[in-house]
Amino acid sequence: MTGFANEFWVGASNSYGLSAAPGNGSQYFVDLTGQANNKPYGGLEQVITTTPGATYQLSFDLGASTYYNSSGLGAAALTASAAGASQLYTLSPSNTNQWAAETLVFTATGSATTIEFLADSAYSSEYVGLDNVSVQPVQSHSVPEIDPASAASALALLLGGLAILRGANRRPR
Repeated sequence: MTGFANEFWVGASNSYGLSAAPGNGSQYFVDLTGQANNKPYGGLEQVITTTPGATYQLSFDLGASTYYNSSGLGAAALTASAAGASQLYTLSPSNTNQWAAETLVFTATGSATTIEFLADSAYSSEYVGLDNVSVQPVQSHSVPEIDPASAASALALLLGGLAILRGANRRPR
């Protein structure tokens, strides 16, 4: 059968020599190439609640294995997308069970945002691991607005205090 996509939910006890990413409490992860490794490869998406205009960080672990992947076009490759932000991530493994932490920052355009992961079928790998997916709001470090009237009052008090100190230093001894 050609032209179908699937994903493969992998557990802790498997015959593939693979394990979940570090920090995974469930010991399960997803292989986006599917068990049959037929192209096109699969993907996952989920709609999450967001605040329009707010910035978020999508974090996930990308998995690869020297047994199923190589370098170049044999690397594990997936595209992560959210709210118009999209990036291709690749991992050329150096051991049989390797994970790399990745992030994508996006700004929500509405009250609901679709998060999508799609294994890249242009790569000839047989394994694209996905684990530890999370989305967190990014704390903005904005400068607080200053009321012009309050700023003028504070400046007047500061200048008045400096004038008093200057006058006190000029008194004859």
